[in-house]
Amino acid sequence: MEPDFRPATQAELDRIAAGKPWAGGIDVGRYELGAEASPSALAAAYASAAHVEARLANLTLLNEFGKNAWLVHNSQLEALLKGLEEELMELKTECEVVNKERKSVQVDARPELTALEQRWKKGIGRALEVEAGAEAVRQEILKRRRERTEVADS
Repeated sequence: MEPDFRPATQAELDRIAAGKPWAGGIDVGRYELGAEASPSALAAAYASAAHVEARLANLTLLNEFGKNAWLVHNSQLEALLKGLEEELMELKTECEVVNKERKSVQVDARPELTALEQRWKKGIGRALEVEAGAEAVRQEILKRRRERTEVADS
């Protein structure tokens, strides 16, 4: 009895019997980066490659060592994640402490800075008053010299 294959299967068997190379399948061209790839496309490709690499590592562990090794690896990753999260919390706490100390120092220094600013403003005001007074004296001197010159010329 002759086997009765479906048309697609029969076409594939005929291709193999004829020695023709396999054609078709998934078009991998859409996964390749062009010469003018943008930074966002490169970042997306990197993220995708990292994901595939991690997945391949997990599947390799699962295939090679079985379920337990894969679970141990995941447990190690979870422990690493937990450690990093704890370190992050410590750093956030340190940051908050530093910011509170900085703010405290600024609040404590505010009255002194305000007093110094007031002294500076008063000093500038006095300097301007002295300059204005000196200019008035100069003008008075010039006025009197003109008057003397006019009296002497008359």
